[in-house]
Amino acid sequence: RVALGRALGGAWEGRDWAVAAMPPEPWVPAALPWFVSLVDVGGVDAAQQLLAQHAARVSVLARPEALAGAFDAAVDRTCALGQMQAPPFPRRHDGHPMLARVCGWRG
Repeated sequence: RVALGRALGGAWEGRDWAVAAMPPEPWVPAALPWFVSLVDVGGVDAAQQLLAQHAARVSVLARPEALAGAFDAAVDRTCALGQMQAPPFPRRHDGHPMLARVCGWRG
């Protein structure tokens, strides 16, 4: 993914982190440790369409504060930039109550 970012938009790496920028066409939503994908979609409508294509694979989306609420229907949880790893508690996780998921119950 870093090589793809280098070829298509940009890539930055540290000892234990990486960021890759790319257009939406080759982007594959996947959670990778210490890796962030930056996808330039060109606007809210295009971002909502892209998220709709990958709705089953995207559960959390970080967005600028100015876009609060714009993607709430598209993903299970939206948050401010830098807050993905600091979720509220308790909360829903992939559409289910978090405590129920941790305990193995379905809600």
